[in-house]
Amino acid sequence: MQDSAPGTCRAAGPLPLRHAGRRRWRQGANLGARVLAGLVLVLVAAGLGGCGGGGVPRDGHVGPGAGAAVPASSREEPAGSHASPQGGPPGPPAGPGDGPAGGTEILVAAAASLQEVMEEAAAAFGWVHPGIRVRFHFGSSGALAAQVEAGAPVDLLVAAGRPPVDRLIRAGLAAPGDVRVLAGNRLVLVAPAGPGPAGPGTPVRSWADLAGDQVRRVALGDPAHVPAGQYGRQVLEHLGLWPAVASRLVLDQDVRQVLHHVAAGAADAGIVYATDAATAPGVRVVAEAPPGSHDPIVYPLVIPRSAPQPQAARVFADFLLGPEVRAILDEHGFAPPP
Repeated sequence: MQDSAPGTCRAAGPLPLRHAGRRRWRQGANLGARVLAGLVLVLVAAGLGGCGGGGVPRDGHVGPGAGAAVPASSREEPAGSHASPQGGPPGPPAGPGDGPAGGTEILVAAAASLQEVMEEAAAAFGWVHPGIRVRFHFGSSGALAAQVEAGAPVDLLVAAGRPPVDRLIRAGLAAPGDVRVLAGNRLVLVAPAGPGPAGPGTPVRSWADLAGDQVRRVALGDPAHVPAGQYGRQVLEHLGLWPAVASRLVLDQDVRQVLHHVAAGAADAGIVYATDAATAPGVRVVAEAPPGSHDPIVYPLVIPRSAPQPQAARVFADFLLGPEVRAILDEHGFAPPP
């Protein structure tokens, strides 16, 4: 869907999540072993090889709660987290012994627009709860909900809208009382970046311009399963632009694909979340959706009734709703829950 973000691990092929997680853990263990060997040489040289006391654990694991910790900023991926390739279904459920040092591993299915926030949150969570390892599967919220319906071993779903969660509730796969809201967002119209109000030669400088003859393609998340696309259609209908724009739409799998098409010039404009537009290279915000033109944008989270690790998932969900993650959300431009 997009290039791998910093702090994520991408498998070379369609590798099941469990296998990918173990491979990454083994790499971490090898690093820990090299660190341990270096410490032993230093201690021997100083004549302290026989001293007791706390040190690096015998299994060579260096991380949260295990001797000298490696700062999260120096790691290839966040502490206690692993991101799966996007698009494919999640792998098999993790058991109690599949996590770090025999801990618990949970699978979190999250909207693509939350990727950076989720990875930073998991990094912070890893130091507070080193016994729980978080793995991610990012994608469009509707597709993630469909995977839960198909039996994917998801412990926590974080969607970019109520419809995917309501879908699970109607199917009896989630309890209404378990739904909580993480954050809110805004919807914006973007065009290719460059000199001028919108970009070099870009015919879009307002919502009304979408109906102009110069506009050939408008990128939008597929309203069939992408909440941002559903909100975007509501805006276009509210402004009376849907009849003119419908035949020009390029329907994408998620907001990141919309941004890619706009930045590459494959679309004259696109409709995305403000948080994604703020950090995406190659695009510029042209206009914000008028107040009242679409349903409130919310990011609900819920633990499916089929979750393999519901207790550990609840610990992570509670952490996501805490002040530390609220600060991360603020930094990325996400609004408090409406």
